[in-house]
Amino acid sequence: ELETILESRDDISVEVKFFLFCKDCNERAAQQNLNLHPNACWGATVAELAGEYGGPEAFHRMLGWLFSVDGK
Repeated sequence: ELETILESRDDISVEVKFFLFCKDCNERAAQQNLNLHPNACWGATVAELAGEYGGPEAFHRMLGWLFSVDGK
């Protein structure tokens, strides 16, 4: 549905943000010893790199794959 909206309008954009429950890269999670997704920092980094090297399509493919394997 979001893709349809973005295709039909030129006055909006979407930005993906990561709010990771991983103490390796989230200071707040580290302060609370919260590590619900221990591989989340690595996954976010890999997704960002895929996007940098392969564009938005590669980013979304990587994100889809990460979710399909539960980030393991």
